[in-house]
Amino acid sequence: MTKKPLNKAPWKRWGKVVLLAILSLGIAVCGLAGGVLYYFSQDLPELNKLKHYEPSQATRVYSDDHRVIGQFYTEKRIFVPLAEMPPEMFQAILAVEDARFYEHKGFDTFRIIGAFLRNLEGFEVRQGASTITQQITRALFLTPEKTFSRKIKEILLARRIESVLTKDQILELYLNQIYFGEGAYGVAVAARTYFGKELKEIYLGEAAFLAGLPKGPNNYSPYEHLNAGINRQRVVLKRMREEGYITQTQYDHAVLQKLVFKEKSIGEENIAPYFNEYLRQYLITRYGADLVYKGGMNIDTPLNITMQQAAENALRKGLEDLDKRQGYRNKSGHRGGAGPPVEGAVVVLDPQTGSVKAMVGGYDFRRSEFNRALQARRQPGSAFKPIIFGTAIERGFTPASIVVDNPVIFENAGGGKIWKPENYANKFYGPISLREALTYSRNLATINLLEQVGVSPVIEFATRLGIRSPLTHDLTLALGSSGVSLLELTSAYAVFANRGLRIRPTFYVSIKDHTQKILAQREVVPVQAISEETAYVVTNMLIDVIQKGTASKANFIDRPIAGKTGTTNNFIDAWFIGYTPNLVVGVWVGFDEEQTLGDKESGGSAALPIWIDFMKEILPGVVPEAFPTPENVVYAKIDPSTGLLMPPSEENGKMEVFVKGTEPKKYKIDVPRPVQFFKLDEEPENL
Repeated sequence: MTKKPLNKAPWKRWGKVVLLAILSLGIAVCGLAGGVLYYFSQDLPELNKLKHYEPSQATRVYSDDHRVIGQFYTEKRIFVPLAEMPPEMFQAILAVEDARFYEHKGFDTFRIIGAFLRNLEGFEVRQGASTITQQITRALFLTPEKTFSRKIKEILLARRIESVLTKDQILELYLNQIYFGEGAYGVAVAARTYFGKELKEIYLGEAAFLAGLPKGPNNYSPYEHLNAGINRQRVVLKRMREEGYITQTQYDHAVLQKLVFKEKSIGEENIAPYFNEYLRQYLITRYGADLVYKGGMNIDTPLNITMQQAAENALRKGLEDLDKRQGYRNKSGHRGGAGPPVEGAVVVLDPQTGSVKAMVGGYDFRRSEFNRALQARRQPGSAFKPIIFGTAIERGFTPASIVVDNPVIFENAGGGKIWKPENYANKFYGPISLREALTYSRNLATINLLEQVGVSPVIEFATRLGIRSPLTHDLTLALGSSGVSLLELTSAYAVFANRGLRIRPTFYVSIKDHTQKILAQREVVPVQAISEETAYVVTNMLIDVIQKGTASKANFIDRPIAGKTGTTNNFIDAWFIGYTPNLVVGVWVGFDEEQTLGDKESGGSAALPIWIDFMKEILPGVVPEAFPTPENVVYAKIDPSTGLLMPPSEENGKMEVFVKGTEPKKYKIDVPRPVQFFKLDEEPENL
């Protein structure tokens, strides 16, 4: 009889089944997890470049005293190494954002489980558990949407980042990358934005406030929700105390210390918008937009903030006064709305270096970005006359040379059939000296002089002074008929101020990359455009314009000043350019549409007051200087009516300046005679 096999215990049989099921499930889960990880890892970005990653940084523009006057950026950021940050700053961030940062490997399992349990209420991610490393992955590589697929990718990337970078490198990257609100990226810009301080200057309470912002920059903004921001700061301080970063005493002190916030910026840090806009365009043309907006360049400029603000204030006041005087809108409401419809521009140059110290291109940059100091080409009127007189001096004429100021009619002049030029008051003065003709801006005398000197020599002379705009090749040039920019003409006057030396205007002192490597540096290369003697004689004549001529309103300024007014037909353009030995200031006033400014709104009434208001602000702190007299310049007593030497026996006469060798050799003979024009090397027929 065969024995039946004994049945195994049921629990053993089921035990094997359960064990096999668990093993199979484990394998399946691992396989599934592996498949999921493989699936989500397929389109993850490469991290090879992360070791050398540099976040986008703002290009900063500095004034002559190294204050920030403008920035160019896609994200306003200043990179600061972790070693240069105050410990309170990164400790506050660690305490509130990721206390176990130096312990985990990119993601924190405990935080994930806690967040998972809190999010079971709905099939969506409502509360995060992101570590600092995960936040970096989201900021640099992923979208901010809250989905499980993005969360998986975030964890995978965080793990990879931890294998590529050290913990300190990750923390440094985070502190320079995150957004703090108000356009501020990174802790350095945040410190400037909210407290007006360098990062190294902030104290514990301020660091705690900044650390609380990334969770909700708008929700905790001191400008919008101050109480919420203070409460958030308290949370950060409490976490710092709990993590052992600060003591109870430090906590108590920080809580009691009042936070003083910087006034909220209206728009950008842009003290000189027209200046900065020109510089931005120049930099993009030379270096490309990517470097300018993201490369953290540092641009040192010669712009002086005091001069810039004085120029802006003077221009605005001058245009508003003109608006009120002429009633362009109405005489009572001239200060409301968008400002006066009339426009203007101011340029301030250092003639000895070519530095642009200030530039205003219009009444309001927000109203119009068109830069009238650079982009507008307007007729300068009589402001062009010093170039004609300078050409004459260079070719042997003197301030005592006689020209005739009589009415004339030209046919086919300037492309027209008939040209009948007139003086400002429609009066004519007969034979007068070059000095008088320039001092009182006699049009007919200037035309007479241009006829003798020649148009081509004047154009060549203007080119040497830096005029690049095309000039009309006819006698209308005597009255400034060719359009030039304010910067061009102001730079030309700078040659007279700088003893005949031309230096190209420059908007920067140095251009550096984010490592302070110099990319470009200002080169002051003086070129002897005209002789020192010619420059001095022209300046000497232009001093008379201030003392007793068309710009006599400025004569109260107690120092040597030279300058010239300019007015075009029908009072469409008003100019004044004036200078001292170390400062040249040009002013233009007019409508963009080239309409009249109004009756008698000349350079002396519309532009000169702006120049005077600017100088009143700037000159009091500047020691007066005289224009240096060259060795080859001599003085002689002359008879102004003839330009001849005054006999030593006569007390009357006037001291006149001459380039050595051009002074008159003949004495005045006091014999009644008809007055007529004659050249210095000719004897009058009636003598």
